[in-house]
Amino acid sequence: MPRGYSPCVEEGINFYAPEWREKITRVFTDCAEKGIPFDEEMQIITKNEKRVWVRTTGEAVTDENGKIVEVQGAFQDITDRKHLEAAEEENRKLLEAIYRNAPLVLMVVDENRRIKQINGFASQFAGRPAEEMLGLRGGEALRCLHAIDHHEGCGFGQACKQCVIRNTVLDTLINGTTNLQVEAPYSLLTETETRQLTLLVSSTPVTFKGSQMALVTLQDITELKKAEQERENLQTQLRDAQKMEAIGTLAGGIAHDFNNILSSIIGYTELSLDEVREKTQLHQNLSQVLASGTRAKDLVRQILTLSRHEKQEFKPTPVIPLVKEAIKMLRSAVPSSIDFRENFPTQNLLVEADPTQIHQVIVNLVTNAMQAMRQENGILEVSIAPAILDENILKEHPDITPGKFVQITLSDTGAGISEHYLDKIFEPYFTTKQKGTGTGLGLSMVYGIVKKHKGFINVESKPGKGSTFNVFLPLVEHDFTIATEQKSETLPVGTENILLVDDEKQIVDIQKQMLERLGYRVFPMTGSLEALKAFRAAPDNFDLLITDMTMPGMTGDKLAQAVKELRPELPVILCTGFSEKVDTDKDGLQTEAILMKPVSKADMAKTIRKVLNGKGI
Repeated sequence: MPRGYSPCVEEGINFYAPEWREKITRVFTDCAEKGIPFDEEMQIITKNEKRVWVRTTGEAVTDENGKIVEVQGAFQDITDRKHLEAAEEENRKLLEAIYRNAPLVLMVVDENRRIKQINGFASQFAGRPAEEMLGLRGGEALRCLHAIDHHEGCGFGQACKQCVIRNTVLDTLINGTTNLQVEAPYSLLTETETRQLTLLVSSTPVTFKGSQMALVTLQDITELKKAEQERENLQTQLRDAQKMEAIGTLAGGIAHDFNNILSSIIGYTELSLDEVREKTQLHQNLSQVLASGTRAKDLVRQILTLSRHEKQEFKPTPVIPLVKEAIKMLRSAVPSSIDFRENFPTQNLLVEADPTQIHQVIVNLVTNAMQAMRQENGILEVSIAPAILDENILKEHPDITPGKFVQITLSDTGAGISEHYLDKIFEPYFTTKQKGTGTGLGLSMVYGIVKKHKGFINVESKPGKGSTFNVFLPLVEHDFTIATEQKSETLPVGTENILLVDDEKQIVDIQKQMLERLGYRVFPMTGSLEALKAFRAAPDNFDLLITDMTMPGMTGDKLAQAVKELRPELPVILCTGFSEKVDTDKDGLQTEAILMKPVSKADMAKTIRKVLNGKGI
């Protein structure tokens, strides 16, 4: 025990918590023997075993000779202050952990726009240690390039006028603007790659030791923006699907009525042609009426096909007539300021295709070209040519088999496409058009259709120089002759009894004349209930039922079902301009054949004969 200690002192030392006893003994000894004062913060244990933080101070007392005679000391309860300090330390550590580990870049920028503090996430973001970025300007630290002007060495300097970070920081430092938030497209350069990002840039003023600074955050919201875009795309798809459903319903209603009108035009024209000598002016005029009616019939059929989903039917298809047909349909929509040119070979070129989908490809590409030239005069040229592609040419298309192809080229002299966008134009919902003027679906649909046909499409374009789209489809080696003129043919005839039913009097009259000229005995009816009554009265008097589908009182399929209950072997031909049931449930109908209106005399004659001969359609 040091000199001057007493049992009382030793007992006092034992009040201290065990971990502090060695230290208090040492400082007390130094004070008693060397006169060294002490001021320590330690813990003591009270009689009720409670730990209490105290401030212990002490100093040596000397006599007139300077000899240490005693040590005087004092205790001060500082428990509340120590608890407060501990809480503050915990908060500091928590805030530091948040700052260091937050999944966004946090920077404190001084009045010179240099980084005073930066968190650990910046290392991942910029690809360099955070310590290296201290003292640098923001752009120098992050190596950022603004996506608009691609200015090199941004550095928040005056040269980068459009730099979002620079402008945000300046607004905070100069004007003290709080809680600034802006979104910005950025190209972030690292040692190994360039990443295209969307950043949320935030800035708020911070005053520290009398200096105005800015707390800047950079949050990568690229995936969030992509998710938002995907949600918008899904909503757009839903709206487009609803529109197509509405268009399909409207088209179906129009088609039914329009096909009945066309039935009269085509039917009466065919009947008249039978009574007019060939090579006369009247015969030629009526032939033109018939040709126009047939084109109108095909047009209605295309509208119906495009407005509803049909099973794809791939078959050898002549390309030139198909492209001509699509162009003919679009010509009325081509502005007079656009010079429309065609360049087609004389030989027949076939591809294995769904004609409707290839028709869609041409319509979309022509429409796209017209929109590119809508502001000025221009030239739109459509060309078709055979092509032989080998492995060298198809390097960029390893999934395409080398061989013979049909090349369909559409060239325009429009605004052209920036090289920056060429790789994106076939992506769904990508469009360079203004909002509300395009969905971004046309070219992506073209790309998908061409891929399904085992072909490919490429584009060549420069701003202000126009665009050229090349569609390559595998050529089919097949004997095929395109009929340039419909030659007269001998139609099959018969003598059977036919029950003819349609609620349109004109159609009944036309079909009755057609069938009687073919030798048949016809029993015309304009009501399905009336026809069923007549059939029930004499079911064995009829050899065939030809009925319209959509009629008041009883539809054609119900009439067919009713007559087959009486005579299951009776053949039935169902005629329709458009019917959702016929379109979706052909196999469920009790009929041997279905004819789409308007029905030509030749189609009617051939179908009747096949059905009556038991071959079916």
